[in-house]
Amino acid sequence: MVEINFLPWRELEHAHYRRQTFFLTVLAMGLVSAALLLLHFMLLQKISKIQGRIAVLQQEKINVNTGNGNDKKLQLAIVQNGIEKVKYYQWELIKVLTELRAIPMHSLCMTRLELTKNALKMTGYARSFVDLTQVLTYWETTPVFAQLRLSGVEKYANTSYHYFYFHGLVQQYPVWNQRYELDKDIIEE
Repeated sequence: MVEINFLPWRELEHAHYRRQTFFLTVLAMGLVSAALLLLHFMLLQKISKIQGRIAVLQQEKINVNTGNGNDKKLQLAIVQNGIEKVKYYQWELIKVLTELRAIPMHSLCMTRLELTKNALKMTGYARSFVDLTQVLTYWETTPVFAQLRLSGVEKYANTSYHYFYFHGLVQQYPVWNQRYELDKDIIEE
């Protein structure tokens, strides 16, 4: 038996799907190409701006090195002087923090450190008066602190911890005032 297809609707449907698929593929490729082209031009623009900035900076460097920019040298000297001050400050602060870290007792918790010129104020929690006495005698032997005194002690509510206040002097002190404070209590019962 022979089958004859008088209505070519299946071939027309396959041709329609092929055209639609071809159209969608070309459209997708066109959108991707347009996006990549736009990205390419944006990157070219950024690169040209950066190269222009590099050229300006190189010219300024040449001016400073050849002596054409005396005011630039002065500004550079001011910046370097500021950098040296920051280095000195950091070194002195590191010495103070190193001494604080060398506390022989583990039952002590510092919550606040305030440096104003050479005045030092510290607050925190301790388990007992013995711990506070040992820490105070230890710090009096260090060359960093001077005239370190316990200015107050309060009982921490519903615990065995005591809230203390130290004040004293730092032998070599940083230039800027600083305050360090713990966000929340870390001693929990």
